[in-house]
Amino acid sequence: MNYIIPGANSGIGLALTKQLVADHGCHVYLGARNAERGAKAVEEVKNCSGDNVELLNIVSRRCIVALCCRER
Repeated sequence: MNYIIPGANSGIGLALTKQLVADHGCHVYLGARNAERGAKAVEEVKNCSGDNVELLNIVSRRCIVALCCRER
């Protein structure tokens, strides 16, 4: 199952991302407005929970549309 978690570079969103990846085997698109903080969060998830996580730039309409087209 795939999830988009906006604001997942810290706090509850980051904790939820880790849990979905580690405990449920989900693929998570980690939504972040700041690419640098988002990339750090992705690495943190990969280091402790698994590789089923990708950074999603939620500021870029193009990135969101590309994801939607890819997931169809």
